Amino acid sequence: MTGALAHITAHYVERDIAAAMDAHVKRRLARGAYDALDGPDLCAAVTKDLREVYDDRHLSLDWHDEPRHAAGDWRERFRREGQAVRRVERLEPNIGLLALEGFGDPRDTGPVYEAVFRLLAHTEAMILDLRVNHGGWPWSAVQLIGYFLDGEPVRLRDIRTAGEVRQQWSPAALPGPRYTAPLWVLTSAKTFSGGEDAAYTLQSLGRARVVGETTAGAANAFEVYPVTANIDAFVPNELLVDARTGGNWEGVGVRPDVPVAAADALTAALAEARA
Repeated sequence: MTGALAHITAHYVERDIAAAMDAHVKRRLARGAYDALDGPDLCAAVTKDLREVYDDRHLSLDWHDEPRHAAGDWRERFRREGQAVRRVERLEPNIGLLALEGFGDPRDTGPVYEAVFRLLAHTEAMILDLRVNHGGWPWSAVQLIGYFLDGEPVRLRDIRTAGEVRQQWSPAALPGPRYTAPLWVLTSAKTFSGGEDAAYTLQSLGRARVVGETTAGAANAFEVYPVTANIDAFVPNELLVDARTGGNWEGVGVRPDVPVAAADALTAALAEARA
């Protein structure tokens, strides 16, 4: 427990909140709240208590029955699953559909995204389905956003850590063709993290209309810190500040332009695209 709290107090992006979390969990620890718990039950209980102070969806203690998965394991999983591209299709009359369930390692996503955008380059509109997108590598989300922007690089956001602020811009060059036709983005309450990033940023740029449900509300970027061989601390260490809105989707989600049930989002977007 001490190791996990040390990572949180040292790295959590909001130091005042980190101190409050540390104090809250230590009070619970002193009262014996965790004495009868171990393994996954302990991780779940501590995560719940941390989020009672501030409900950051990226903050957690995670238990693995086997020793932790290396980043390479996740990279290989995305490779096996085609970089989480679940559906690429041309719908009548000439509308592209891309369903993307996550964001793999940017060292691998380039050729896949290039192929997708070459395939859909001549459609007259596109629907980007992020309803079950749970995020992944942040730079791959930025790559995807870049495909929908033409011209010079665009300042997307400021990234704030405890010690610095840096700017993040859209890519200056991409291997595939840029897509400039009208765009709709589908969301659900399950759209999370990087999926929310793509939806929020394309919406704030005025590049896309968002159709569906308000998303989960997890914006703060994180690092994974090993606590034991079986426990990792997921600690948000970066605050994203959109260059246009001055905010982000943390705790509130991405609010759709066209609010409909997730199951009806594709139908609603197609109706607009075909109008």
